[in-house]
Amino acid sequence: MRTYRIDLSGVGDQAGFVRAFNAGFAHQAGGEWQGQSLDAFEDLLRWPDDPYTLVFVNGEGLPPALRDAITAIGQANPQAAMVWERDERLMPYGPALAEQVADALARGVQILHTHRDYCGMGLRRLDDGRFCYAQVFDGILDPAYDPAAMMFETRGAFVAWLAQQSDASLDGRDHPDAFFRGNQRLTRARLEAALTWRS
Repeated sequence: MRTYRIDLSGVGDQAGFVRAFNAGFAHQAGGEWQGQSLDAFEDLLRWPDDPYTLVFVNGEGLPPALRDAITAIGQANPQAAMVWERDERLMPYGPALAEQVADALARGVQILHTHRDYCGMGLRRLDDGRFCYAQVFDGILDPAYDPAAMMFETRGAFVAWLAQQSDASLDGRDHPDAFFRGNQRLTRARLEAALTWRS
């Protein structure tokens, strides 16, 4: 069974949904959804001859009424299995995990790799009580060696920042040097693993 993946990142209205649906499904099926009529959407779902699956990713921004209408049309079409999925990489870490990470850092845990040369990004609580997010070299996180280091004067400021981050926001995709993009970045898995460490 063929699967069509439709990325709805940043889509918040029907016009945006039409564009994403055309890119992820209609154009591949040999058609195009023109205008915004949901009748046209229903017609396009009948185009493939064989059963298939539509996977809608990151549709949290869609108006609930539009999402409900799309789901109802899909359920009425026996050929199309419809799945709404969220990309875990975009999910914020949230306050609970951020508080746990702050507790670990306060105990003296440092979240960083410890091999030679560039070791990616890390977290530690400095001797003066500030929390720091910075590059790590030779297993050492020293904000003096990273002009872009982020310093948090209070635990509350650090927790508020980390709670809003995600694997995607911390993956370095916007770094001007490709070497640093996705290279040993902080992730939810690394943070959760660090909660079991002892300083």
